Amino acid sequence: MNSFQAHNPIRNILKHLTRGLALCVALAFVPATYAAAFSNGGFESPGTEGGSPTGWTADFNSYGTFNGAAQSGSWGLHPGAGADSGGRYQDFETVIGTTYLVSAWAQNFDSAEGSSHLDVLIGTPGDGSHTFTFPNYNTEHTTTKFASDVTDNSFLVGGTWQQFTFSFTATGTTTRIGLYNSYKAGDTVHSINVDDVSVASSYFQITNVDRDPGTGEVTLRFTSIGAAFYTVWGSTDLVNWQDIDDNVDGQAGETSYTDTTFEPAPAPAGKNRVFYRVTRNP
Repeated sequence: MNSFQAHNPIRNILKHLTRGLALCVALAFVPATYAAAFSNGGFESPGTEGGSPTGWTADFNSYGTFNGAAQSGSWGLHPGAGADSGGRYQDFETVIGTTYLVSAWAQNFDSAEGSSHLDVLIGTPGDGSHTFTFPNYNTEHTTTKFASDVTDNSFLVGGTWQQFTFSFTATGTTTRIGLYNSYKAGDTVHSINVDDVSVASSYFQITNVDRDPGTGEVTLRFTSIGAAFYTVWGSTDLVNWQDIDDNVDGQAGETSYTDTTFEPAPAPAGKNRVFYRVTRNP
C-alpha cells in the first residue's frame, strides 16, 4: 500500500497570469488533486500539558500534548506515556486511488542519545475485529483500531529532530493514521516526541491564482507539505526564470504566497504577462 519517498523534489507546475483587465488561465494541464482533510499536525491545540490534541484519539497509553519539545511552535506530541509505548490516531478524508505524501518529524525524548522508533500506521478504520501486533516490541503491544489493510511504516529515531516521509495510495474514502512510540528490541531510549505531521496529495500543483486589482499583488496557492520549504519563480517569457522567494515555509495541505515585487512584461493589447512556477527545496 505504501512506498518510501525521502525528500524527493516534487515536479514543477506552471501558471500563467495576465495582469490587466482580466485574470489569467492555467497554462498546463495537471491531474485533479484532492486535499486531505487532515488537521492539527502541529499539535498546537488545545495548548495544555498532557492534553488530548484536537482531532486525535488516544489508542493506548498516550500522554498527549507536550510543551517540553517541539520542532516548530510551542507544542508537540508525546505519543507514549510512562517511558513505554503508546499512540494516537486520526481519521481524514481521502479519494480512492489517489496517492498521498505523509511527513512527520520525531526525536528522542529529552534529546537523549541512542535509538527508539516511530511507527506510523496507515489503513482504514477498524471495527475491532482485526488485531495488529507491533513487530519487535520489547513488550508485546496490539491495536484493534485498524482494518486488515493496515500497514506499518517504522522509522529509527535519534537524539535530534529528523523528518520522515512516505507515500500511500488510499483504498477508502476515509483513511486512519496512527502515531506510535515503538520501543523495540535493541532500542536504548523508551520515549519520543513527534511534531509537524502533514498529509497532502502527491499531485503537486498551483491550485489558485488571484490578482488584487487595487495593488496589483498576485497571490498563489499551491499544494504543499508542512515543515518543507519551497521556491517561487517568475518569468516573463518562459525561458528566463527569477527566484522571487527561495524560502517559502510550506503548510500542511496547501500554502498561500503573495508576490508583491515581480514586474510583468508588456504584452499585446496592453495586457502584461507573468508566468509562475513553484519547486520544493531539497
